[in-house]
Amino acid sequence: MSEHYTEWQVERFEQDAHDGAILEAGKEWERQQNEFNSREHELESRIAELEAEAKAVKENSQWLARLTESSRKENEHLRQTLSVYAAKQRWIPVSERLPEDGEVVWLWDGNNLGMGYYLVFSGQFMDRDTPLRPIKPSHWMPLPEPPIVYGRVCEE
Repeated sequence: MSEHYTEWQVERFEQDAHDGAILEAGKEWERQQNEFNSREHELESRIAELEAEAKAVKENSQWLARLTESSRKENEHLRQTLSVYAAKQRWIPVSERLPEDGEVVWLWDGNNLGMGYYLVFSGQFMDRDTPLRPIKPSHWMPLPEPPIVYGRVCEE
């Protein structure tokens, strides 16, 4: 083989080298493009996961807000119910209000606790266990509701 190359051969070598470099550059570009596409797909998947998590967090916070509001309303209702029961179960001074005619109630005279009833026609409280024995209580309280056992009022 000769050590001297013709101008045409040199141009051919240069063209081949240039074409090889372009081919290598094209392969490198294609590798980078594939890597970019793969990374882009990974990022799109992660974005979709994060969006789903954000949606779940939003739904949970909306659910929590509804639950909180529902609990607040229920607590308010229970407080009102409790205040009604507390008002029913407090000692009422006879100077404030009298029980209904004949209604059996708890009576307190400052020393003794017992049950009795108020008679409107006589304007007096009577001892439940000793009929027609007047007593002079300072306070009275309605009796609690009887217990309910198996859907009916307990008679024991």
